[in-house]
Amino acid sequence: MVRMQVLLDEKHKKLAKRYAKQLKESESEVIRRALDAYDPESESEIEALAEILQESTKRAEAAVDNAIEEVTKTTKFYKTRKTRTRS
Repeated sequence: MVRMQVLLDEKHKKLAKRYAKQLKESESEVIRRALDAYDPESESEIEALAEILQESTKRAEAAVDNAIEEVTKTTKFYKTRKTRTRS
């Protein structure tokens, strides 16, 4: 292994310490694991998935709006029908 100095802000230092305690490992091991888990290429995949999710959400919202519109029409239809049958 090679010794390396890393500057962390207070938030990340506390996180490293907390995770190390939870894992019963050193803070260095926590940082090594984080580096092993990090894949810069996955960020573009995440962005692509976020776009897909956004489009899917738009379609779902439109479908719900259409369903509400149909329920409203159906409710009006049956209210009108009940009124006519009572007259």
